[in-house]
Amino acid sequence: MTKQLSNLPVVVTGADGFLGSHMVKALLNQGFEVLKVSRSEGFDVCSKESLQKLPPFGSLIHLAAQTFVPDSYTHPDAFFFTNIVGTLNCLELCKKNKASIVFASSYVYGPPQYLPVNESHPVNSWNPYATSKIIGEQLCTSYSKEFNIPAGIMRIFNIFGPQQKLSSLIPKSLMELLKEILPLSQIILKEILFISMML
Repeated sequence: MTKQLSNLPVVVTGADGFLGSHMVKALLNQGFEVLKVSRSEGFDVCSKESLQKLPPFGSLIHLAAQTFVPDSYTHPDAFFFTNIVGTLNCLELCKKNKASIVFASSYVYGPPQYLPVNESHPVNSWNPYATSKIIGEQLCTSYSKEFNIPAGIMRIFNIFGPQQKLSSLIPKSLMELLKEILPLSQIILKEILFISMML
């Protein structure tokens, strides 16, 4: 990521989360002015009213989301509301500010039809979480086409690093391996990405 051309700040949603906290730190280290959007800062991406309190900005990195896939089956309404309405509110805010958006999507391909999986692979809504991310991508594409909002989509998944919840895939697998709950023979190799390599 390089220094922005304008003097306007960057908004980071989900600024207190695993990805968001690292993103904020990386942006600040590179001299960006950052506006943190999180509930602890008095913002809620699902509330248009709370987002209206933000001053003008030049770009928005949308990381706020419900992400724990098993919960998307028990509470699909919360996932769809947060991940779709929250994204729509961010896009409306970018339209108002004539700002760009970077949307954090995820693994949206389902069981692979071929390997290695690339961005040309067909998408497949194989769980409620993936469905919410596919709809988020479609919203970004629509706003880019219809309202000239510069939009980038990052399909990031299997990220690991400091401050990550122990219930996440990589920390959980490592803990089970250390406790000999998960035999080494059952480890399935996947593409993984250390957090600093994403920034």
